Amino acid sequence: MEKARNYSGKPMPAGFEIKWQVVPFFHNIYQPPTVDDPSREYITTVAQNLSNTRYTLEIITDDKGTVPIEAIGVYRPPLGPPPPMGVPENEIQAAKLYPRLVATNPMRIAFDIDQTLIPYDQEFSVERSVPIRIFKPFFKESLRQGTIGLLRQLQAQGCDIWIYTTSGRTSSYLRMWFLLLGIRIGGVVNCHRHTKEVRSPYRSFPNCSKYPPAFGIDLLVDDSEGVVLEGQRHGFSVILVEPSDRNWTERVLEAITNRG
Repeated sequence: MEKARNYSGKPMPAGFEIKWQVVPFFHNIYQPPTVDDPSREYITTVAQNLSNTRYTLEIITDDKGTVPIEAIGVYRPPLGPPPPMGVPENEIQAAKLYPRLVATNPMRIAFDIDQTLIPYDQEFSVERSVPIRIFKPFFKESLRQGTIGLLRQLQAQGCDIWIYTTSGRTSSYLRMWFLLLGIRIGGVVNCHRHTKEVRSPYRSFPNCSKYPPAFGIDLLVDDSEGVVLEGQRHGFSVILVEPSDRNWTERVLEAITNRG
């Protein structure tokens, strides 16, 4: 309100209203989703945006005593300090009783493609194409300068690298392209998968252009200010990278580190 008033230099008109919505970053009651495809994971984020410290997750079953959960993922900042040596006795017992319910997963970071890693025209300088000559006719696009080094560094730190694009590029195309550059892509969300899984009438996800929590994505790197606003509105984290930013790799690393 104050920023808007200072920017316009005018007082608020009579009857002006502000409306907002409180979005919880947690789930108190776990509702198992409808399993349409048994070959993929159905992820529910229990809590997010927590400080990097130790927490206790208590699971209280229903009257039947069933636990409809296959695995629990615990994420920690990949560039933060390493976890302390040793495991408490209660965690050891939990691992013995429920070995598939105790897991420590890398941070899952997704990157947008167009205008973030690939220019529409000549908005930023690009790197070399695929190094193997025989594949060059099939992969003619070039990545933004610094992309390969950044993704390799994040991969070395244990990050799970994904692609989240509104384009129709296929998963097989993107996986093979990045693999030829020495980068393993953990998952791809294109416009078809987003429409099928996020906008499905059987899922209760918000109506937005991208919704990373539906795929267990911890951070999204994107050039769209609209996606940043959606993240603020629906409770997911977005790192804004503008096409003109020459220090974009440092900005991404700094943002990831500060999350810890």
